[in-house]
Amino acid sequence: MRICRITSEFPPPWTGLAPGTYSLSIAQQQRGLDVTLITRTIQNEEEVDKNTPFTVERVKARFDIEFSFKAYNRFKSLHNQCPFDIIHTHGFSGFGILLLKKLGLINTPIVTTFHILRATQTGITNKWKDRWALFQERFCAVNSDAICTVNDDIADKIRNGLVNKSDPYIFPVCNGVDIEKFKAKETRGNKNNQINLLFVGVLNGRKGEMDLLKAAKVLDELGINFQLSIIGDGPMLAQVKEFIASSNLSQKVRITTRITYEEMPALYNKADIFILPSKSEGMPKVALEAMASGCPVIMSDVQGCKELVKNGKNGFLVPLNKPDVLVDAIMVFFNKPVLINKMGEESRKMVENEYTWSEVAKRVEQCYYSVLKY
Repeated sequence: MRICRITSEFPPPWTGLAPGTYSLSIAQQQRGLDVTLITRTIQNEEEVDKNTPFTVERVKARFDIEFSFKAYNRFKSLHNQCPFDIIHTHGFSGFGILLLKKLGLINTPIVTTFHILRATQTGITNKWKDRWALFQERFCAVNSDAICTVNDDIADKIRNGLVNKSDPYIFPVCNGVDIEKFKAKETRGNKNNQINLLFVGVLNGRKGEMDLLKAAKVLDELGINFQLSIIGDGPMLAQVKEFIASSNLSQKVRITTRITYEEMPALYNKADIFILPSKSEGMPKVALEAMASGCPVIMSDVQGCKELVKNGKNGFLVPLNKPDVLVDAIMVFFNKPVLINKMGEESRKMVENEYTWSEVAKRVEQCYYSVLKY
Protein backbone atom coordinates (compact mmCIF):
# COMPACT_ATOMS: atom_id res chain seq x y z
CA MET A 1 0.00 0.00 0.00
CA ARG A 2 1.37 3.42 -0.98
CA ILE A 3 0.70 6.27 1.44
CA CYS A 4 1.23 9.97 0.80
CA ARG A 5 1.37 11.86 4.10
CA ILE A 6 0.89 15.61 3.65
CA THR A 7 1.62 17.70 6.71
CA SER A 8 3.33 20.96 7.61
CA GLU A 9 4.16 19.41 11.01
CA PHE A 10 7.43 17.52 10.55
CA PRO A 11 10.94 17.88 12.03
CA PRO A 12 12.84 20.00 12.41
CA PRO A 13 11.99 21.34 14.94
CA TRP A 14 11.06 18.40 17.17
CA THR A 15 8.05 20.11 18.71
CA GLY A 16 4.26 19.92 18.50
CA LEU A 17 2.96 17.21 16.18
CA ALA A 18 6.28 16.87 14.34
CA PRO A 19 7.78 13.94 16.31
CA GLY A 20 4.48 12.07 15.92
CA THR A 21 4.25 12.32 12.12
CA TYR A 22 7.89 11.25 11.95
CA SER A 23 7.48 8.25 14.27
CA LEU A 24 4.19 7.11 12.72
CA SER A 25 5.75 7.18 9.24
CA ILE A 26 8.65 5.03 10.45
CA ALA A 27 6.29 2.54 12.11
CA GLN A 28 4.20 2.30 8.95
CA GLN A 29 7.28 1.78 6.81
CA GLN A 30 8.36 -1.01 9.17
CA ARG A 31 4.96 -2.65 8.70
CA GLY A 32 5.58 -2.82 4.95
CA LEU A 33 3.73 0.29 3.79
CA ASP A 34 5.42 2.54 1.25
CA VAL A 35 5.34 6.02 2.80
CA THR A 36 6.13 9.29 1.09
CA LEU A 37 5.83 12.44 3.20
CA ILE A 38 5.36 15.91 1.72
CA THR A 39 6.18 18.81 4.04
CA ARG A 40 7.69 22.29 4.11
CA THR A 41 11.27 23.24 3.37
CA ILE A 42 12.98 24.37 6.56
CA GLN A 43 16.46 25.12 7.86
CA ASN A 44 18.60 22.09 8.85
CA GLU A 45 16.22 19.67 7.15
CA GLU A 46 19.07 17.61 5.70
CA GLU A 47 19.99 16.15 9.09
CA VAL A 48 16.50 14.70 9.42
CA ASP A 49 15.80 13.70 5.84
CA LYS A 50 19.01 11.73 5.26
CA ASN A 51 18.24 9.42 8.20
CA THR A 52 14.59 8.65 7.47
CA PRO A 53 13.69 5.18 6.11
CA PHE A 54 10.88 6.69 4.04
CA THR A 55 10.82 9.30 1.28
CA VAL A 56 10.59 12.97 2.31
CA GLU A 57 9.59 15.56 -0.29
CA ARG A 58 9.81 19.23 0.69
CA VAL A 59 8.18 22.26 -0.88
CA LYS A 60 8.99 25.89 -0.21
CA ALA A 61 5.91 27.65 1.15
CA ARG A 62 5.36 30.47 3.60
CA PHE A 63 1.57 30.28 4.02
CA ASP A 64 -0.69 27.30 4.70
CA ILE A 65 -2.75 27.65 1.53
CA GLU A 66 0.44 28.05 -0.51
CA PHE A 67 1.76 24.87 1.06
CA SER A 68 -1.45 23.01 0.13
CA PHE A 69 -1.22 23.94 -3.55
CA LYS A 70 2.49 23.21 -3.81
CA ALA A 71 2.03 19.93 -1.95
CA TYR A 72 -0.76 19.04 -4.37
CA ASN A 73 1.51 19.70 -7.37
CA ARG A 74 4.23 17.50 -5.86
CA PHE A 75 1.66 14.81 -5.05
CA LYS A 76 0.28 14.92 -8.60
CA SER A 77 3.76 14.50 -10.10
CA LEU A 78 4.56 11.53 -7.85
CA HIS A 79 1.09 10.03 -8.28
CA ASN A 80 1.43 10.07 -12.07
CA GLN A 81 4.68 8.10 -11.77
CA CYS A 82 3.29 5.52 -9.33
CA PRO A 83 -0.24 5.96 -7.91
CA PHE A 84 -0.84 6.36 -4.18
CA ASP A 85 -3.60 4.41 -2.45
CA ILE A 86 -4.22 6.87 0.40
CA ILE A 87 -3.48 10.49 1.24
CA HIS A 88 -3.12 11.03 5.00
CA THR A 89 -3.20 14.59 6.35
CA HIS A 90 -2.91 15.90 9.91
CA GLY A 91 -4.90 18.76 11.39
CA PHE A 92 -5.45 21.83 9.23
CA SER A 93 -2.67 20.75 6.84
CA GLY A 94 -5.41 18.90 4.99
CA PHE A 95 -7.73 21.84 4.41
CA GLY A 96 -6.32 22.92 1.05
CA ILE A 97 -5.90 19.31 -0.12
CA LEU A 98 -9.52 18.52 0.76
CA LEU A 99 -10.64 21.68 -1.01
CA LEU A 100 -8.89 20.49 -4.17
CA LYS A 101 -10.54 17.09 -3.77
CA LYS A 102 -13.95 18.73 -3.47
CA LEU A 103 -13.19 20.62 -6.70
CA GLY A 104 -12.58 17.27 -8.40
CA LEU A 105 -8.81 17.57 -8.77
CA ILE A 106 -8.02 14.61 -6.48
CA ASN A 107 -9.63 11.17 -6.60
CA THR A 108 -7.42 9.42 -4.05
CA PRO A 109 -9.12 8.73 -0.67
CA ILE A 110 -8.08 11.18 2.04
CA VAL A 111 -7.74 10.31 5.74
CA THR A 112 -7.43 13.16 8.23
CA THR A 113 -6.13 12.84 11.78
CA PHE A 114 -7.69 15.18 14.35
CA HIS A 115 -5.25 15.74 17.22
CA ILE A 116 -7.49 18.28 18.92
CA LEU A 117 -11.00 19.57 18.31
CA ARG A 118 -10.93 23.33 18.16
CA ALA A 119 -14.70 23.57 18.70
CA THR A 120 -14.27 22.20 22.24
CA GLN A 121 -11.10 24.10 23.23
CA THR A 122 -11.21 26.75 25.92
CA GLY A 123 -10.43 30.31 24.96
CA ILE A 124 -12.30 30.31 21.66
CA THR A 125 -13.54 33.78 20.73
CA ASN A 126 -15.52 35.30 17.90
CA LYS A 127 -12.42 36.75 16.29
CA TRP A 128 -12.12 36.07 12.60
CA LYS A 129 -9.08 33.80 13.13
CA ASP A 130 -11.06 31.56 15.45
CA ARG A 131 -14.08 31.53 13.15
CA TRP A 132 -11.82 30.66 10.23
CA ALA A 133 -10.19 27.84 12.23
CA LEU A 134 -13.60 26.41 13.16
CA PHE A 135 -14.67 26.55 9.52
CA GLN A 136 -11.54 24.66 8.43
CA GLU A 137 -12.12 22.08 11.15
CA ARG A 138 -15.67 21.37 10.04
CA PHE A 139 -14.70 21.36 6.36
CA CYS A 140 -11.97 18.78 7.03
CA ALA A 141 -14.34 16.59 9.03
CA VAL A 142 -17.13 16.71 6.45
CA ASN A 143 -14.96 16.10 3.39
CA SER A 144 -12.50 13.48 4.61
CA ASP A 145 -13.10 9.92 3.47
CA ALA A 146 -12.16 8.75 6.96
CA ILE A 147 -11.08 10.35 10.22
CA CYS A 148 -8.54 9.21 12.82
CA THR A 149 -8.69 10.78 16.28
CA VAL A 150 -6.37 10.63 19.27
CA ASN A 151 -9.14 9.90 21.76
CA ASP A 152 -12.72 8.61 21.96
CA ASP A 153 -14.16 11.97 22.99
CA ILE A 154 -12.99 13.71 19.82
CA ALA A 155 -14.45 10.84 17.79
CA ASP A 156 -17.80 11.15 19.57
CA LYS A 157 -17.95 14.91 19.15
CA ILE A 158 -17.16 14.67 15.45
CA ARG A 159 -19.71 11.90 15.03
CA ASN A 160 -22.46 13.69 16.92
CA GLY A 161 -21.66 17.31 16.19
CA LEU A 162 -19.45 18.27 13.28
CA VAL A 163 -20.56 15.62 10.80
CA ASN A 164 -23.04 12.82 10.39
CA LYS A 165 -20.55 10.13 9.46
CA SER A 166 -21.26 6.59 10.57
CA ASP A 167 -18.90 4.68 12.85
CA PRO A 168 -16.92 2.84 10.14
CA TYR A 169 -15.43 6.17 8.99
CA ILE A 170 -14.21 7.44 12.38
CA PHE A 171 -11.33 5.66 14.10
CA PRO A 172 -9.94 6.52 17.56
CA VAL A 173 -6.29 5.47 17.19
CA CYS A 174 -4.56 7.35 20.08
CA ASN A 175 -1.10 8.89 20.09
CA GLY A 176 2.08 6.90 20.36
CA VAL A 177 5.50 7.20 21.97
CA ASP A 178 8.98 5.98 21.12
CA ILE A 179 9.64 3.48 23.91
CA GLU A 180 13.26 3.06 22.84
CA LYS A 181 14.02 6.75 23.09
CA PHE A 182 12.09 7.22 26.34
CA LYS A 183 13.08 4.59 28.89
CA ALA A 184 12.67 4.31 32.64
CA LYS A 185 15.66 4.59 34.93
CA GLU A 186 15.98 1.92 37.59
CA THR A 187 14.86 3.91 40.64
CA ARG A 188 13.56 7.38 41.36
CA GLY A 189 12.01 9.21 44.25
CA ASN A 190 12.51 11.26 47.37
CA LYS A 191 16.28 11.51 47.58
CA ASN A 192 17.26 13.77 50.50
CA ASN A 193 13.56 13.87 51.29
CA GLN A 194 12.99 16.06 48.22
CA ILE A 195 10.37 15.42 45.58
CA ASN A 196 10.97 16.59 42.00
CA LEU A 197 7.95 17.70 40.01
CA LEU A 198 7.86 18.28 36.25
CA PHE A 199 5.50 20.21 33.99
CA VAL A 200 6.00 20.37 30.20
CA GLY A 201 3.68 22.40 28.01
CA VAL A 202 2.86 25.66 26.27
CA LEU A 203 2.15 28.40 28.81
CA ASN A 204 -1.20 29.46 27.40
CA GLY A 205 -3.59 29.10 30.34
CA ARG A 206 -5.15 25.97 28.90
CA LYS A 207 -2.46 23.73 30.39
CA GLY A 208 -3.44 24.63 33.95
CA GLU A 209 -0.06 26.12 34.82
CA MET A 210 -1.55 28.65 37.24
CA ASP A 211 -3.32 25.89 39.19
CA LEU A 212 0.01 24.09 39.45
CA LEU A 213 1.72 27.24 40.74
CA LYS A 214 -1.03 27.76 43.33
CA ALA A 215 -0.45 24.18 44.47
CA ALA A 216 3.30 24.87 44.64
CA LYS A 217 2.63 27.88 46.86
CA VAL A 218 0.62 25.70 49.27
CA LEU A 219 3.37 23.06 49.31
CA ASP A 220 5.91 25.75 50.16
CA GLU A 221 3.71 27.09 52.95
CA LEU A 222 3.47 23.54 54.34
CA GLY A 223 7.27 23.34 54.41
CA ILE A 224 7.46 20.54 51.84
CA ASN A 225 10.89 20.00 50.28
CA PHE A 226 10.25 20.04 46.52
CA GLN A 227 11.54 21.35 43.22
CA LEU A 228 9.18 22.15 40.35
CA SER A 229 10.60 22.35 36.83
CA ILE A 230 8.42 24.14 34.28
CA ILE A 231 9.45 23.52 30.68
CA GLY A 232 7.64 25.78 28.26
CA ASP A 233 7.01 29.18 26.80
CA GLY A 234 3.95 31.08 25.67
CA PRO A 235 1.68 34.07 26.24
CA MET A 236 1.34 33.32 29.97
CA LEU A 237 5.10 33.37 30.64
CA ALA A 238 5.16 36.87 32.13
CA GLN A 239 2.22 36.08 34.42
CA VAL A 240 3.86 32.82 35.51
CA LYS A 241 7.09 34.62 36.35
CA GLU A 242 5.22 37.33 38.23
CA PHE A 243 3.38 34.75 40.35
CA ILE A 244 6.63 32.94 41.17
CA ALA A 245 8.30 36.19 42.24
CA SER A 246 5.35 37.49 44.28
CA SER A 247 4.96 34.12 46.03
CA ASN A 248 8.68 33.88 46.88
CA LEU A 249 8.97 30.62 44.93
CA SER A 250 12.13 31.45 43.00
CA GLN A 251 14.14 28.83 44.88
CA LYS A 252 11.46 26.18 44.42
CA VAL A 253 10.26 26.73 40.84
CA ARG A 254 12.54 26.90 37.82
CA ILE A 255 11.45 27.80 34.28
CA THR A 256 13.21 26.63 31.13
CA THR A 257 11.69 28.10 27.99
CA ARG A 258 13.77 26.17 25.45
CA ILE A 259 14.98 22.59 25.47
CA THR A 260 15.91 20.24 22.64
CA TYR A 261 14.08 17.00 21.91
CA GLU A 262 17.30 15.11 22.56
CA GLU A 263 17.42 16.50 26.10
CA MET A 264 13.90 15.38 26.98
CA PRO A 265 14.64 11.75 28.07
CA ALA A 266 17.13 12.93 30.69
CA LEU A 267 14.65 15.56 31.85
CA TYR A 268 11.92 12.99 32.48
CA ASN A 269 14.36 10.74 34.32
CA LYS A 270 15.23 13.52 36.75
CA ALA A 271 11.56 13.88 37.69
CA ASP A 272 9.69 11.95 40.35
CA ILE A 273 6.20 12.99 39.21
CA PHE A 274 4.90 14.42 35.96
CA ILE A 275 2.02 16.89 36.37
CA LEU A 276 -0.30 18.24 33.67
CA PRO A 277 -3.48 19.87 35.05
CA SER A 278 -4.82 20.82 31.59
CA LYS A 279 -8.28 22.19 31.00
CA SER A 280 -8.53 20.29 27.69
CA GLU A 281 -6.29 17.96 25.69
CA GLY A 282 -6.17 15.73 22.62
CA MET A 283 -3.77 13.12 23.94
CA PRO A 284 -0.65 14.81 25.34
CA LYS A 285 2.53 13.33 23.91
CA VAL A 286 4.53 14.77 26.81
CA ALA A 287 2.47 12.65 29.21
CA LEU A 288 3.15 9.54 27.12
CA GLU A 289 6.86 10.36 27.07
CA ALA A 290 6.87 10.80 30.85
CA MET A 291 5.00 7.51 31.32
CA ALA A 292 7.41 5.69 29.01
CA SER A 293 10.20 7.11 31.17
CA GLY A 294 8.65 5.53 34.24
CA CYS A 295 7.01 8.59 35.80
CA PRO A 296 3.77 8.41 37.73
CA VAL A 297 1.42 11.11 36.46
CA ILE A 298 -1.05 13.57 37.94
CA MET A 299 -3.42 15.00 35.36
CA SER A 300 -6.82 16.62 35.06
CA ASP A 301 -9.92 14.49 34.84
CA VAL A 302 -10.61 15.54 31.24
CA GLN A 303 -10.75 13.66 27.96
CA GLY A 304 -7.34 13.03 26.50
CA CYS A 305 -5.81 12.82 29.98
CA LYS A 306 -8.10 10.40 31.75
CA GLU A 307 -7.46 7.71 29.13
CA LEU A 308 -3.84 7.69 30.31
CA VAL A 309 -4.45 7.51 34.05
CA LYS A 310 -5.69 4.48 35.93
CA ASN A 311 -6.53 6.36 39.08
CA GLY A 312 -4.48 5.11 42.00
CA LYS A 313 -2.53 2.69 39.81
CA ASN A 314 -0.17 4.76 37.65
CA GLY A 315 -1.09 8.15 39.06
CA PHE A 316 -4.06 10.34 39.97
CA LEU A 317 -6.77 12.28 38.22
CA VAL A 318 -7.69 15.63 39.75
CA PRO A 319 -10.71 17.85 39.04
CA LEU A 320 -10.29 21.09 37.12
CA ASN A 321 -9.47 24.29 38.96
CA LYS A 322 -8.81 22.53 42.28
CA PRO A 323 -5.22 23.30 43.37
CA ASP A 324 -5.98 21.93 46.83
CA VAL A 325 -6.79 18.49 45.39
CA LEU A 326 -3.60 18.69 43.33
CA VAL A 327 -1.69 19.30 46.57
CA ASP A 328 -3.34 16.23 48.12
CA ALA A 329 -2.27 14.07 45.18
CA ILE A 330 1.34 15.26 45.40
CA MET A 331 1.37 14.67 49.15
CA VAL A 332 0.43 11.02 48.62
CA PHE A 333 3.79 10.50 46.91
CA PHE A 334 5.67 12.63 49.43
CA ASN A 335 4.26 10.67 52.36
CA LYS A 336 4.66 7.29 50.67
CA PRO A 337 7.62 7.55 48.27
CA VAL A 338 7.53 3.83 47.45
CA LEU A 339 4.52 4.66 45.27
CA ILE A 340 6.70 6.73 42.95
CA ASN A 341 8.49 3.68 41.57
CA LYS A 342 5.48 1.39 41.87
CA MET A 343 3.15 3.66 39.92
CA GLY A 344 5.95 4.62 37.53
CA GLU A 345 6.35 0.96 36.61
CA GLU A 346 2.63 0.80 35.87
CA SER A 347 2.96 3.84 33.61
CA ARG A 348 5.71 2.12 31.63
CA LYS A 349 3.71 -1.12 31.31
CA MET A 350 0.64 0.78 30.14
CA VAL A 351 2.62 2.52 27.39
CA GLU A 352 4.30 -0.71 26.28
CA ASN A 353 0.95 -2.46 25.98
CA GLU A 354 -1.18 0.25 24.38
CA TYR A 355 0.74 3.27 23.11
CA THR A 356 3.72 2.18 21.03
CA TRP A 357 3.92 3.60 17.52
CA SER A 358 3.71 0.06 16.20
CA GLU A 359 0.27 -0.34 17.80
CA VAL A 360 -0.85 3.05 16.52
CA ALA A 361 0.34 2.21 12.99
CA LYS A 362 -1.67 -1.02 13.13
CA ARG A 363 -4.85 0.87 14.05
CA VAL A 364 -4.28 3.47 11.34
CA GLU A 365 -3.77 0.72 8.80
CA GLN A 366 -7.17 -0.74 9.71
CA CYS A 367 -8.62 2.68 8.89
CA TYR A 368 -6.93 2.64 5.48
CA TYR A 369 -8.27 -0.80 4.58
CA SER A 370 -11.76 0.20 5.69
CA VAL A 371 -11.68 3.17 3.33
CA LEU A 372 -10.29 1.17 0.41
CA LYS A 373 -12.90 -1.59 0.61
CA TYR A 374 -15.83 0.82 0.07
